[in-house]
Amino acid sequence: MLFFKKKETHPDQKKRNRIAILGQDKEQCDMLEKNVREGLMKFYMEVPIARVTDPAEIREYGVTREPALLYIDRIISEGKVLERNEVMNLIANS
Repeated sequence: MLFFKKKETHPDQKKRNRIAILGQDKEQCDMLEKNVREGLMKFYMEVPIARVTDPAEIREYGVTREPALLYIDRIISEGKVLERNEVMNLIANS
């Protein structure tokens, strides 16, 4: 006998929370990822952050300047290492 129903995950949950850092410059991408993680902590969100370094895949997203930040299958920033507050504002308004 079950007293608690298993928590169901929305089918689009992974897509809804998808975040990726696109770029080949490890130092810039590491800094951006750190700031994204710190920004997400303010929202109490723990979301896996993917890394895309393959130039062909980066071009598929239409990115022209690196590093870029992808949130829910949309590029929300290009060519800049965002500060934590900038990340929070972009995610809150996306």
